[in-house]
Amino acid sequence: MTLEPGRPGGSETNARGVLGEFARGVPGLSTTVLATPRVQRAYEDLDSPQLEFVSVAGYPGAQTGARRLASMAMSPILALSARRVVSRRMDVAHYPLTVPVPRLAVPRVVTLFDLNHHDMPHLWSRAMREYRRMAYDRAARNASLVITTSTFAQGRIVELLGIPADRVRVIPLGIDHGRFRPDTDESDARLPILPGRFVVYPAALYPHKNHGRLLEAMTRTADNELGLVLTGQTHGAMPRLDAEIRRLGLSHRVMHLGFLDRDLLPALYRRATALVFPSLHEGFGAPPLEAMACGCVVASSFEASLREICDGATQPLHPLDVDSIAAAIDAVTGDAILRTRLITAGLQRGRTFTWARAAEMHLDAYRFARDLSQDSGRCVSG
Repeated sequence: MTLEPGRPGGSETNARGVLGEFARGVPGLSTTVLATPRVQRAYEDLDSPQLEFVSVAGYPGAQTGARRLASMAMSPILALSARRVVSRRMDVAHYPLTVPVPRLAVPRVVTLFDLNHHDMPHLWSRAMREYRRMAYDRAARNASLVITTSTFAQGRIVELLGIPADRVRVIPLGIDHGRFRPDTDESDARLPILPGRFVVYPAALYPHKNHGRLLEAMTRTADNELGLVLTGQTHGAMPRLDAEIRRLGLSHRVMHLGFLDRDLLPALYRRATALVFPSLHEGFGAPPLEAMACGCVVASSFEASLREICDGATQPLHPLDVDSIAAAIDAVTGDAILRTRLITAGLQRGRTFTWARAAEMHLDAYRFARDLSQDSGRCVSG
């Protein structure tokens, strides 16, 4: 009910991936999805007898901290709306986008990807920090069980929120290997005109994604014609990015494709010379794995969760060191022996992350939360 299709990034990838497995049928699980009409339209491809989509009101899109705080006041109204349409008893309510809207009187499982607002507070406005403390921190503390996606994030949740470790489950994201694969398909022909050789960085224009240092690094690469292709939601930051591109004299080398259709992203990885991922903080970090599964060489930061996700299959870089970013780009675009080794390691690494495994682990988490209350009924994803 809080999902705006195409905006949340990794959290929507996770929700869609797990629901895709539930749609195929998971023994012992019956799933009702509380969804706004817009979400139902966006998820028509998941139509299945195994999923029951129930249309409910959602709170209005709110991109600023102040507006999100105000929108939380709608939770009781949305809960009443949900209760009117969900007549069956439920075992568990799962909130895959963290915010417990609507708040239903059943055991809650919430997915919390990171505590970026604690680890990097200087990158957040005061209103957004307050919103995340009220919405994310409180949701996690009040949940029967918290799901997160890396041991790094689990450790931060336990340490900073004081939640017992046995109430925080690590369930890594999966990779859709039907889409993210090295062999080409019809989507490759739908790509826009791209530079001859380029590195790609798929990331929303958030401060912790570190676009500024990446742009600076591009001015120091050995190949001064190498392109940089950016994708992702811009969140109103495109004018500032464009100004920085012009200041650095990179207008002929950098292009931003905006939010890219999910079916085109694998084709972009296959077309790229390499993926560069200089993020300062990730609760998981799916793009490096997705690129590996497509046979794309990866240079990545090892900050936060990224070491456990990428170690052994990527060229490491230091995201605060512009020269380190540039050197990593030079290595993965110019060293043929390194590229061959990383492609092989990446393909092997990517195969270990599947949505089938993630779905099984979610079902086990739901059972754990249900058993805490000795209740019975249905699982609801909201």
